Order: sequence, then C-alpha cells, then structure tokens
Amino acid sequence: MWKFEYDAHGNLVASQTPEQAKVSTRSTYRYDPALHGLLAGRSVPGSGSAGQSVSYARNALGQVTRAETRDGAGNLVVAYDYQYDAAHRVVRIVDSRGGKALDYAWTPAGRLASTTLDGHVWRFQYDGVGRLAAIVAPNGATIEMKLLQSRARLFLR
Repeated sequence: MWKFEYDAHGNLVASQTPEQAKVSTRSTYRYDPALHGLLAGRSVPGSGSAGQSVSYARNALGQVTRAETRDGAGNLVVAYDYQYDAAHRVVRIVDSRGGKALDYAWTPAGRLASTTLDGHVWRFQYDGVGRLAAIVAPNGATIEMKLLQSRARLFLR
C-alpha cells in the first residue's frame, strides 16, 4: 500500500511506494515559502548516482522556469527550461541534453493548437463548443474523437 505524509498545511512531504514492490522507495518533497508554498523540489534517496533529486526554479507568477534532475552525487542529469507567452501558457520546453525543444502553439481561445518536436507537428482540432475533435499526426494520420450519448469519448482512426 502506498503511504503518504503531509505537513500541517496539507502539503505532501513524503511518499512511500508499496513494500511489496521490487524496490520500495521513499520520496520527500520540499516547498518554497517565498512562493506561497509551491513545490520547490523532490528527492529520492540512494547512494552515488542511484539517488536523484529534482529542483524547480519559478518566476514571480510561480510558473516553473527550470527543472533540474541531479544524481545522488549532485551531478546534473538533465534540465528543462520553460518559456511562457503573455497569457502565461507554456510555449517552449528545452531539454539540456542536446537542446531539443518542444514548442506549443495556442488558439486565440486558449486551446492547444499544435506541438512541434524536431520539426514534427501534431495539430489539435476542436468542435464548435471547444471540445477536442481530432488530433492530426505529423504523417497526416488523424485520430477523431466522438462523444457518445453516454458522454464517453470514442477515439477513431
């Protein structure tokens, strides 16, 4: 059974994977009081490179601007840098391993219009009331979404 610990403010401060798992792991979480208690980092214990920690840098709005993963020895494993538009939506995430960027484009109504990675564009189409109606893959294949009478979504290729 998963175990969770919370502080007096209701913030998750630790989680423990089930003991019957192959490797039971306890993670700890820390919060930045200067940012109204937003998550500042997460640590998974271990020795050498086995343990990892993730830390977050945030802008004045509390949005993540950088996420760094370090191994147990403190060496940088990977970092992701986040950029936002004037409407506070993420528009780019850059991976420190080779500088690959994932770009996001938004419709005037604030819906995700497309994502681009390595020149491959995924496009998102919406119906008249703003529900996701289709996803168009870089190769032109389309996945259509239909809303059934039961309100369940049906995915069609």
